[in-house]
Amino acid sequence: MIIRYFKFQKFLVSNYSFSKFITYFFIILFLITNCNKDPLEKEIYGALSEGDYIKAATFCAGYKGVDYKDKCLEAKNISEDEIISILSQKKDFPFMKLFIQSDKDEKIRELLKKDIYLGVKYRIIWNEISEKK
Repeated sequence: MIIRYFKFQKFLVSNYSFSKFITYFFIILFLITNCNKDPLEKEIYGALSEGDYIKAATFCAGYKGVDYKDKCLEAKNISEDEIISILSQKKDFPFMKLFIQSDKDEKIRELLKKDIYLGVKYRIIWNEISEKK
């Protein structure tokens, strides 16, 4: 009976070290796969998961990778459509400045600074007709 107890205890100790090894293995594997990512990829993923396409397009302006290329293009197109929809309100009130929420205005101004294409196309118009609330 005592011999049987010691064998069982030895079995537990060996399985404990094996489970410890498996745990460390998965922790190291997790760190290797997640620490290797570009910080912009994490920011782009966070902005897209929040549904903030203007912020995602701002991060995409400096992104050179290929993993989020399609999503960056989609975010840029949605942001451009939103800028166009805001600027088209100017037709209704041609002699007034447009009052835009301050956080949205800051995001769009930052996007127009970082994205060369959108900046050349819309920055001058945006600065002339927009005003923060």
